This record gives sequence, structure tokens and C-alpha cells, in this order.
Amino acid sequence: MDMEDLRVPKAQSSPERMKDTGDGGDEEREVHTSFNLRQRVRSIAQNVVDMVQGIRYRHTGEPQGVSVREKRDRWSGWRFGVRACGWTSSAVLSANVILTVVLAAKFGSTSGIGTAYYGDCSVANSLNTWLHILINVLSSVLLSASNYTMQVLAAPTRQEIDKAHSKGDWLDTGTPSLRNMLRIRWPRVVSWIVLGLSSVPIHLLYNSAIFKTIESNEYLMAVVTPDWMKNGGNLSINVPWSGSPGDQAAGTDLSAASQGTPSAWDVLMPYNMDYLLGVQRLFAENHENTTMFTRMDNADCISAYSSTFQEAARKCDTKKVGENADNWAINGKRIDYCLSQDMPPRCELQFSVSILAAVIACNVFKTVAMFLTLYAQKGMPIVTVGDAVAAFLEEPDPCTAGRCLASRVDLLGLKQEHSAESMPKVFSATDRSVWLASAASGKRWAITFGLTILWMSISAFLLSMATRTLGSTGVSPYALGFGAIDSRALIDLGLPSAGTSGLISAILLANLPQAIVSCLYLLYNGLLTVSTPPSRRPDETFERSETVLTSGRRHKCLFSAQEWSNYAHTRKSLRVSSPCGQQRGTYYLQLPLRYSVPLIAISVVLHWFISQAIFLARVNVFDNGEASVDDISQVGYSCAPILGSILIGAALLLGALAAGFTRFRTDMPVAGSCSLAISAACHAPNSDQDAAYLPVMWGETVVQESVAEGIGH
Repeated sequence: MDMEDLRVPKAQSSPERMKDTGDGGDEEREVHTSFNLRQRVRSIAQNVVDMVQGIRYRHTGEPQGVSVREKRDRWSGWRFGVRACGWTSSAVLSANVILTVVLAAKFGSTSGIGTAYYGDCSVANSLNTWLHILINVLSSVLLSASNYTMQVLAAPTRQEIDKAHSKGDWLDTGTPSLRNMLRIRWPRVVSWIVLGLSSVPIHLLYNSAIFKTIESNEYLMAVVTPDWMKNGGNLSINVPWSGSPGDQAAGTDLSAASQGTPSAWDVLMPYNMDYLLGVQRLFAENHENTTMFTRMDNADCISAYSSTFQEAARKCDTKKVGENADNWAINGKRIDYCLSQDMPPRCELQFSVSILAAVIACNVFKTVAMFLTLYAQKGMPIVTVGDAVAAFLEEPDPCTAGRCLASRVDLLGLKQEHSAESMPKVFSATDRSVWLASAASGKRWAITFGLTILWMSISAFLLSMATRTLGSTGVSPYALGFGAIDSRALIDLGLPSAGTSGLISAILLANLPQAIVSCLYLLYNGLLTVSTPPSRRPDETFERSETVLTSGRRHKCLFSAQEWSNYAHTRKSLRVSSPCGQQRGTYYLQLPLRYSVPLIAISVVLHWFISQAIFLARVNVFDNGEASVDDISQVGYSCAPILGSILIGAALLLGALAAGFTRFRTDMPVAGSCSLAISAACHAPNSDQDAAYLPVMWGETVVQESVAEGIGH
């Protein structure tokens, strides 16, 4: 890179003399004395500052010929960023610990499950929604902090880059990288793995730490005559198998119900029987006043009705019944109407102490790994593109000498051409533009888009299946709301549904999409880091002066591709993680806050949509007010948030495509994150000693006049 010393000598102060008005001589001398005193104090202070800076240079290796900024930015650099991530993780950990302790101490738990609220379902729904928003915010912030720290851990040092270059290999700089893992020191690899693995349980469990549970009632249905309710029927059934608890309960319930009054029951027509959560007992009155029961001996009963020994499931299609309600018949008996005992629906907001404990454990591992990163990262990591440029300008890489026009694509085959003599290339910067997608590897694009399309395809398939299933029951697929548990909107994969095994299988199945969305966030973060178009106003023009290319408006570095290409357009200071001289500090690695914050926000919204689209559906089944069987844990779905998540995924995909197929002006070879390509462009003249600490620009620096071909550098 070419460099021009832009230091401006300090302007000599020349105070304006006060005009003499006749008797102002003493006043004038007093003013000059006062000014000279201030100037002397400033001179002494400057000498002290220079002395301190000289001491600092001797310890840090900064060149003493480069003036530094008067005020250094403490709130920048990778160490500040990692420290901030550690404190952020600590804050999330504190919130999780406080929440767990308060819930467990106040409400207690049974078999690891506690109930924080029991009552009206609308209140439970509201609490569940807000708590899941909070959970997704915390998990997304934790994911972002982990990603930042993992990028720092994967950042190579200059020694590791030199070792790779000497073998014809290269490393990624300024971007999240997996390929660096086999080429960096093992303590950082271990910390990187800990951060990565600790994210898996969080995204598989966190959204199910708090969940809503609904109540369902077992119900008994009997077909009776009109005299049943009029005369308070005296039911006497000789139960053939007195040892069968089910038959005993059936006889007792029917006898008790027959003594009730019609006012205690509600009329329930077939088209209102879409969900029987609130029904305790159900009676269908026969149209004809005929005897409904006949006495049978045991042999005939077993032959006719073997349900006690063999389960016979029948599905009541309420949609078809409702379409022809006037002709509704059961076993050939025409039904006039139904009477049902009303049971007010009640819901619970429950929490899992075990899941919260697992999340806390992973949170602890993350926090410790983040703070250990401050000590595990030995040497100066090449975190940003500016770090790489500064390192190669300070100490040029001999492996890429004479390859100043080589791009990332040109240098990928350097391992095979390692010993070959470099050949000059013709380079023209006139109206040169490239696809932005070329800044990222084809593999990165393929993995990102492949996983996005796979996830959207699975979601679309589930949506079509759900639409058909719910449509067959006469229910609008989008009328159930977000995260609403409905008996007709359950995923049945044959997995266990009762007890602890049912709870675990339902939790893992419901949260699997959360892990996929987290992977998508990391992939898009990495993709946008290495490829983003430069932003230029239509009226912005470039003007060439004698020594520097300037623009009407200063470019701000967006991402790697833009930041790199801008060095061919305007002279600017390097953006580094540990600023010295006139270098600029940074509070982000490659993705500025105005882009990283919206990406995190999209991630939060998408995580929440997924949590409402596929969720843990837990049902407590009661019979006469007492739990009759184990709680049932299944996976429910909701069509509206599934559709919303598909639309968000499509927007991400189209946005990345639009960015990738944007052509942007570049007057220098595209380097991407390839350390070889970056080093090839950073060979300053030998006389240019302090280039790394001053504003720099890429361009022609030497023309060998003695060479007939006129090869430049």
C-alpha cells in the first residue's frame, strides 16, 4: 500500500496585537506576558506527553516518529469487546439464576416441574408470550456474544499466518472461520469448542424452560331416552366385571348424573363439539322413547363388546355430523341434542427446574470461556482487515512479494505454484466492477442458502400438512392463534407422550428448529461480514489530485469487501483492534452496529415465531377433579407463525441474493478474507517506514524505469 504522511505541523500561535489607544502600553505588555506564560505551560505539558509517549513506544514497539492522537479510545479493541461479551453473559447468567431461585423457592416443584400460575387461560397465554419474548432476547444476545468471542478465538496471529504462508496455505482474517481451527493454537480451539457446544443445549432447551399446560377432562357418553332427565332416571346396571375400575366408575357416574336436573347441563350440538376440554360428562338423548339397555350374560357381552380387553378407537368427525345435524344417529339411534356438564377451562404456567439448571450450567461455561479468552489469546490476533494490513505493512510477507495484483482466486493455487517465478499482470482500474458475491467463497454461499432452503421447504411441507388436517375438521388453519394448544393441531410421530420420556422427546422435537435458526444467524453473520456493497450517493464523485484520490464524502467501512475496496478510493487510517498512531479503534469486528443490531433483532423475532409455531403442548388429564393418568406431553403447531417464519426466511434469502448480485466498483484485486491476497497488496517501499500508523491508500508506488517493460508495483 502506498502511504503519504498527512501529519500537519502544529500551527504557530500568533496572537493578534491589541491596538494602542494612547495609554494601553502596560495593558499590552500584561497581555503578552500572560499569553507567553500560557504558551510556556503548554510547551512543558507537551514535553511531558512526548516523554510518556516515548516510554510507551519503547514498550510497545510503536515508531517514535509517529504522533499519536491526544486522546486514546479506551472503548474499542477486541479485548474491550470480549470483556463486554463476558459481562453480558454474566448478566444473562444472573437473570437465569435469579429466575430459577425465585420460582423454585416460591412455588416449589414435583419431579422437577413447578407451577407458577394456575387460573384463567388468557392470563396464562399473556404471561407465556412475554416470558418467551424475554427468553428469545436473552438467548439471541448470548448467541451474539458467543459469536463475537468465537471470532476472536479463531483470529490467527502473525506467526500462525507466516507458518501457513510458508506452506502455501492461507488463513481467514476478519471473519468467522472454521478452517482456521486446524491451524491455530489448541487452547483457543478448546475455548472455541466450549463456546460452540454450550450453545447447543441452550437452543434445544431454553424455550421449553417455561411452558403452558392446559387441562383436559375424561368424559363419559351415554345415549338415553327423554325420560332420563324428566324422571331423574333410576339407573341400575349389574356390572359384569366388578373388579374393573373403569366399569365401576362408569356405573357410579351414570347413576349420579341421572339424579341431576336439566338446568345443570348445557345443550351441546355437534357443530359445537370441536374441542371437549371443558366437558366432563356427555349425554345424547335418543329421538325415540325406547328402551336403550338390554341385559346380556357374560358370554354375549364379551362377544358383542370387547372394549375392556381390546381397544377400539373411533373418531368422531364433528364436521360431517354438523353438516347433517338433523339426521345425527349413533348406532342407528337418532339423536335430538346433547347435554354436557360445563367445566370451566383452566390453564397452568409451568417451569422445569431441570431445564433451567441445564441452561445455567451452559451459561456458566460460556461466561468462563469468554473471560479466559482474554488470556488464551497469546500475541496480537489479526481480528480485522485493518489488523492484517497493519501487520503486513509493518513486516511485509516475502511469500507474496511481487504478486501485488493477485486476488483471492489467483492465490488459492499458490500451494502448487509455490516455487514458480511470479509473472507480471496487466491491471486496469477503469470502470472495473465485480459481483459482490465473489468476496465470499462458493462453499459459504452454498451452505448458507442450502440450509435456508431446506428449512423453508420443511416448514412449507408442515404448513401444507397442517392446513389440510385442520381444514378437514372445519377449522380455519389461521384462526387458532399463536402458540394455542388444540387437540387437532398436534404432531404425532409415534414418540412417547406420557411421563418423563414423553416430556423429553417433546422438548427436543419442539426446539430442534431453534437450533437450525441459530445456525442460520451465524451463517448470515459470516456471509455479510465478508461481502457487503459499498454505499455511495448518486451525486458522489471521485477527484484525482496529484498524490491522493479523494471523494466528496468520507466512506465508512461496512464489511470486509467494502472496507478493502475503499482503500483504492480514498486515503484513510486503518481500523484496527488495538490502535496506535493515527489508526482508528473499533468497537466491532467486521459487522457494524447499524447492521448487526437489525440482524440480531431479526433473529429474536424469528426465534419467537418458531417458539409459537412449534411448541411443547402439555395436557393434564382429570377425571372427577383428580388426575387420572400421567400428564401428556406432545408437540403442537400453529399455522400463522409457521407462515410468518417462512416469510422472514424468504426475506433473508432475497436480501442476501440482492446483495450478492450487486456489482460494486473495485480498483484493486478482491481479497475477501484470504490472508495471502491481503499480504500480496501490502508491500510498501523500503523508505516508507511508518505506513501502518498513518492514513494509507492502495495504488502504484514504484515504477522501475530501468526495466524495458515498465513493470510497476
